[in-house]
Amino acid sequence: MSSSHQPPKWADRLLEFFVKGDLLEEIQGDLYEYYQRLSDLPKWKSKWIYLYHIIHFLRPFALKRISQNSNRFIMLKFNLIIAWRNLLKQKFYSGINIVGLAIGLASATYIAIYILDELSYDSHFNNADRIVRVASELKMADNYWHFAVSPDPLAAAFKNEFPEIEKAGRFRNQGSILIKKEDELVRLDHLMYADQEILEVFDFTVVHGTLKDALIEPRTVVLPRSSAEQIYGSENPVGKNFTSINDITYKVTAVVEDLPTQTHFHFDLLLSMEGYPDAKAGLWLSNNFHTYFLLKEGVSVSALEEKFSGVYEKYFGPQLQSMVGVSYKEAMAGGGLIRYHLQPIEDIHLGSNLDVELEANSSMQYIYIFM
Repeated sequence: MSSSHQPPKWADRLLEFFVKGDLLEEIQGDLYEYYQRLSDLPKWKSKWIYLYHIIHFLRPFALKRISQNSNRFIMLKFNLIIAWRNLLKQKFYSGINIVGLAIGLASATYIAIYILDELSYDSHFNNADRIVRVASELKMADNYWHFAVSPDPLAAAFKNEFPEIEKAGRFRNQGSILIKKEDELVRLDHLMYADQEILEVFDFTVVHGTLKDALIEPRTVVLPRSSAEQIYGSENPVGKNFTSINDITYKVTAVVEDLPTQTHFHFDLLLSMEGYPDAKAGLWLSNNFHTYFLLKEGVSVSALEEKFSGVYEKYFGPQLQSMVGVSYKEAMAGGGLIRYHLQPIEDIHLGSNLDVELEANSSMQYIYIFM
């Protein structure tokens, strides 16, 4: 194990104090191996995760047995008797201390659970360490924007330009939809258009059907389990149709598990991007799509970002000239800015507060305060 990525010694000592000798070596070996797989995470985060797994092993089957005749046991018993007698003598102050201790322990436990929950956002995706979102930083004249969205042609164009990008897909947030169900209407509040390739960027858990080619046809949909139950009850809805209040018919191609709470986006219905006119408008000067890349193994995010500037003039130049009447070089010389950067998805919840986020995020400052 490299000296630069050693697990915290105090956590090891905690494990060694409580765990039986015949299990200690095996458990410690597994934990060391797991800790090495966390080497790409910030050091403080990997230590918290390591401690969490150590606490997970402090169960009755693994704990050391204390001999009834050992000096330590006798001393412990003696001290407990003294403590109990003191508690009985000073009941009022003892009660205050016990209540204070209980509140302190409960608060500390709640804070620890909250911190671990916040730090775990989006880590449940198998390829979370390779998934990034494209953010836009733009300045034209006196107007400045910093978006979580990007132009509709960027996903396909950048995937074609940069071999480091393995998959590229887009979401388009579209609001709510009303669905006819016999004599009533079912309202789904969060409809999103999605490319077929978005199903390959994120590994959604399939309940019914298959995600292969699930969104290649217009008006095909993928439902999370909760939405499928709202519309169809306990039936398998794959292959069935439903109709919106606008008399548009959609076909269900797959059902997936609902995303965990610790995800920076959620949906009630994923609708195929095929047939959505704005998805193929080719407008580089319009930003409406949340674009995600699955990068190939070993790709440096910062090195890839540096390459982006080499294609801006190629794609933005013609539209700047035709729509605004200035060349790309003139726009940049006049104080303009076009820059796209990548956000690792595990950093979005605590590190992104841009315009047009898919959902409200939190902040790392709250973690520091509670810690």
